[in-house]
Amino acid sequence: MAGFGTKDTDGTFGFKATSDGKVVLGNTADDVLQITGSVEQKGTSFQISGDDARIKINGDTDSHPGLELYENGSRHWIIYNDFQNDNLTFKSSADRVVITDAGRLGIGTTSPDYKLDVAGNISINEHIRHNGDVDTRLSFPQTGKINLVADGKSVFKFTGTELVLNNANENYDTKVMADNGQVVLHVDASHNRVGINT
Repeated sequence: MAGFGTKDTDGTFGFKATSDGKVVLGNTADDVLQITGSVEQKGTSFQISGDDARIKINGDTDSHPGLELYENGSRHWIIYNDFQNDNLTFKSSADRVVITDAGRLGIGTTSPDYKLDVAGNISINEHIRHNGDVDTRLSFPQTGKINLVADGKSVFKFTGTELVLNNANENYDTKVMADNGQVVLHVDASHNRVGINT
């Protein structure tokens, strides 16, 4: 293809500008393009291809390397590494989401104490499940209704009009305990008996 460029001593192009507007730099996998100053990309996309393709952002010591997202010249979001604690922070007008170096995710907090720490309300559609045990869950099947399921069996349910214990019809006794550890009320599921203080 017609164009121009420079070759090394083996006759291989190290730099080539082709007639179709493409620029090729280097001829090995570890070639580097170094630019001092800013680069502006006017196109609508930027693509890096290849095995394990990635973008490397190498900040100076004690800096905050990251990405900034703008709309019409106004910055809306910045995603950066905080050198003080190695947190990955997502920030708009304030820090919104943090992923710590220890693998904790904080939403609305920059200091999560747990794997997931939400400073505020959360909303789900239906289930909160126990890891590795899909049959144990807290469910919200409909508006105003709650169902606590253990091992696939409903042990507590609010239907919207009544509270039901042992909704699974299993041999699960029910106890109401006093603050001194004594049984105030005991329901014997297998014998259909109720005991008070026994």
